[in-house]
Amino acid sequence: MDLLPRSLLPLHERAVPQELHKRREAPRFAVGFYETVGRRPAQEDFSMLLGAYRNSAFEDLFAVLDGHRGVSTARFVHRVFPGVFEQKLALLGHNIPDAIDAAYTEIDLECKHKYKKVGSTALIAYINEDTIWMSNVGDTRAVLCHRSRPIRLSYDHKTKDEAERQRVFDEGGSFGDAPDFRLMGVLSVTRAFGDADCGNYLRATPFISEHKLHPDDDYLIMASDGLWDVFTDADVVRFINDEIEVRGNTDPQRWAKLLADEAMKLESKDNISIIIIVLNERNVIELSRSPVVLDKRKRHLALSPRSSSPTISKSLEDYPNAQVPPNFVLKFRKDKEKEKEKEKESPKSPKKKEKSTGTPSKRGDGRDSKPNSSRGRNDD
Repeated sequence: MDLLPRSLLPLHERAVPQELHKRREAPRFAVGFYETVGRRPAQEDFSMLLGAYRNSAFEDLFAVLDGHRGVSTARFVHRVFPGVFEQKLALLGHNIPDAIDAAYTEIDLECKHKYKKVGSTALIAYINEDTIWMSNVGDTRAVLCHRSRPIRLSYDHKTKDEAERQRVFDEGGSFGDAPDFRLMGVLSVTRAFGDADCGNYLRATPFISEHKLHPDDDYLIMASDGLWDVFTDADVVRFINDEIEVRGNTDPQRWAKLLADEAMKLESKDNISIIIIVLNERNVIELSRSPVVLDKRKRHLALSPRSSSPTISKSLEDYPNAQVPPNFVLKFRKDKEKEKEKEKESPKSPKKKEKSTGTPSKRGDGRDSKPNSSRGRNDD
């Protein structure tokens, strides 16, 4: 009996073997990965790290899938996408956008047939030689750090987006009441895999962006909305740059975990999955060792203990264009007010006065800190 061509096999038989998914490595890049169930009762996120994709040293595939109303769709897409996309690339040659779109379409048809009331958003990065092809449906987001500035490579397909709402209205769909405006009264996103009960108003047509790698590209962050619900793009880049500059932390694995931990402190209520890909390690190392940064770190170690809130430890003036959420500003101001109150209430001893005759410390709590104390963040 002749074997069927791979393109005619059922999707589940075209899946990449599970041992490849468990590999979680990318020889070309330093990659950090972390996920947590957060405050949800179950983990519905799936992440994919496939270095040397298609047995090529110059191809990599990364993905973050955020399931909703169950895990079935996210698990299915996680399992079959690499194989289906590989087949589409073989058929369509160098037309990568068409291959991405065809893979999304074929997989979504199967998802809608299998899973009537279970769906998943998706964020998939295909890095081919010197180009990042980013695609997404839903609100899972990718942000590139270029010269220490954030550049978004994905698009949030949320029900609050005016263009997406107009598209659904034009097609005869409807939304629930404010403030959530849920699609057909069910979902907060307008594009995703599966969710057949939402009809054709919910699409899996991906947003696709192309980015040529540049020497000034530092790193790429891919994460589910559990992170972006409490962080802006600028917040995340500022957080990681603080880790590099102030603490000398150049490990993307630690960045990912610290980001997830901070998101939990900021009351994120969703699963959190984060992938961080260092695109140019030299940039990160040079940033951690530059004379200006080393001077900042030295002064910081001498002046203050480690901050318990790293996202706001640097002065807001250091990032004049950053989109800092109101709660960050409020917390920053409250901390400063508490320090001033402590300074007024606590009587200053002669010993402390002698120390304050030189350059005044920017801390107002009167506490001394030795140069060799535990490292903290810059309050400049």
